[in-house]
Amino acid sequence: MSLWITQLAAELGVDPPVEIADLLDATRNIAHNVSRPAAPLSLYVLGLAAASGVDQAELVARVDALVEKWQRDDHSGIDE
Repeated sequence: MSLWITQLAAELGVDPPVEIADLLDATRNIAHNVSRPAAPLSLYVLGLAAASGVDQAELVARVDALVEKWQRDDHSGIDE
């Protein structure tokens, strides 16, 4: 997978992610605690934020905190 990500980043003219494991953990966290369809779209939004220069580790921490808050709040009946 690391080779794929490196080649994909090169093809798209961007730097590869620094910590792939952190991104995979965030994706899993979102998929299991928010919704599966939200996971790839959330990582896309995270990527947009990363492009603005925010540190990847900070972004992942903020995503994880939001997922924890999401779990505490009642989101029953919300359309996925």
